[in-house]
Amino acid sequence: MKIHKLLGIIILAWFYFGFALGEGGTLKIALPTDITKLDPIYIQDAPSSTVADLIYDTLVEFDFDGSLRPGLASSWEVSEDATVYTFHLREGVTFHDGTPFDAHAVKAHFERLLDPAWASPQRNMYASLISEIQVPDPYTVRFVLARPDVAFIESYVISNATMIASPAAVERYGEKIALNPVGTGPFIFEEYQEAEQVVLVRNEDYWAGAPKLEKVIFRPIPELTTRVVELETGGVDLIFEVPPEELGRLESNPDIVVQRAPYASIRGLWFHQKHFPPFADVRVRRALSHALNVEEIFAAFLKGVAIIGNSVIPVNSWAYHDPGRYEYDPEKAKALLEEAGWIDVDGDGVREKDGMELRFTIMSPDGRYLRDKEICEVAMHQWKAIGVAATVEVLEWGTWVDRVFAEDFDMVFLGWMQSTFEPSKFTDALVKTGGRAALFGYSNPELDQILTQAVTVVDKETRKELYRQAQEIIHRDAVFIPLYNHLGIAAHTSRLNGYRYSSTRTLDLLQAWLEGG
Repeated sequence: MKIHKLLGIIILAWFYFGFALGEGGTLKIALPTDITKLDPIYIQDAPSSTVADLIYDTLVEFDFDGSLRPGLASSWEVSEDATVYTFHLREGVTFHDGTPFDAHAVKAHFERLLDPAWASPQRNMYASLISEIQVPDPYTVRFVLARPDVAFIESYVISNATMIASPAAVERYGEKIALNPVGTGPFIFEEYQEAEQVVLVRNEDYWAGAPKLEKVIFRPIPELTTRVVELETGGVDLIFEVPPEELGRLESNPDIVVQRAPYASIRGLWFHQKHFPPFADVRVRRALSHALNVEEIFAAFLKGVAIIGNSVIPVNSWAYHDPGRYEYDPEKAKALLEEAGWIDVDGDGVREKDGMELRFTIMSPDGRYLRDKEICEVAMHQWKAIGVAATVEVLEWGTWVDRVFAEDFDMVFLGWMQSTFEPSKFTDALVKTGGRAALFGYSNPELDQILTQAVTVVDKETRKELYRQAQEIIHRDAVFIPLYNHLGIAAHTSRLNGYRYSSTRTLDLLQAWLEGG
């Protein structure tokens, strides 16, 4: 009898507590590189953004299908002329340090973003648009814009820079808030070990309900193939980006689940027209575009994990227009270089002009973007055939980021990814004069005027036509060599439940849990 009672107690205990224990666990996620800073107003890289997205919230969020859904704001209104945006905030929300969340906290965060003393790299973008921030009552915040902007929520409110940080934590830590992040998000920052891991713990008091996972650990693993091995052997539970040659094996593994979704992303080789003066000549840029066989690169490295994109706007955007590609034609490339005055005078295989050789460096990260350094090496070899001497400089992520934003490069392999397919998130950042990532010495008043008009027009078809014109100009000017749009691929252990991957909700872990903890 005693044995039966004991068994009954064990069964009841398992029934009542076993599932609770099962719906939890520590999720280990591979990052392609280490984080840099976790202060929202400074975040410029995807790994830091990925981690910060679990620590902080924004006023509005993207849903899985890319539509808008309430975040820290439960509702909002927009004036007919798109110059006034009013947000009604959730009550009863607190930051991780116990500070109440309210309209004054929102205003304080945006004012810090706009403050020249904090020198946010995104300050100019916001300062040029926001003319006033009003707080009519403790749970209402109103933004008055200097000009109409129909994409204000998608482009400005949902952003790394506008993840709301605790004003008390900012006052306490000052600049050290970068590695002492305090938000309202589903997970709380616990620990950072440089180049080793970032540890987050469950926020039991999260306003949308506590996550099921107890902890999330991010591990920087630069080598793509190493990430795959770590997933297969249990070193990590979730990875993003899978090399084409590994995809079939992972999909046939019963212990691995593969999910796909199109990223709002572009990848390409960008010319710096001032750092390397020969790139200021559009004939040189067009020549290099003609001399790169993108279709061959795609077949060799990207089949099944990417799609060719010919624009600064992603293929899956409603505003995408294909302006065509500079066809692979080495002879046309040579003719353009000769027209521009670049001739191999001494027969050493490198063209010269006015005593200067056509010799430059392609700067690349190492595995941050799919096949980045390999593609740069192919470009180097293909351009050698037309008398151009390129070399590839591969840098670790932190150094690469610093060099990019210092505009210290001739050419760079760069990717740009957003959580939305809103076209202005790409055009205005990358090719509009003064854009937050317009780091290439390119400026075109005609293009600027079109892009400025495109965010003031409510009618979508009119906006689409304006973006068509913009994409034609960017192609005509050969601002960069578009390569591909990355297909988002998440591969994870089959023990991970409740996780749904999409390009707009890359790491929504609120309902996720690991079998067996």
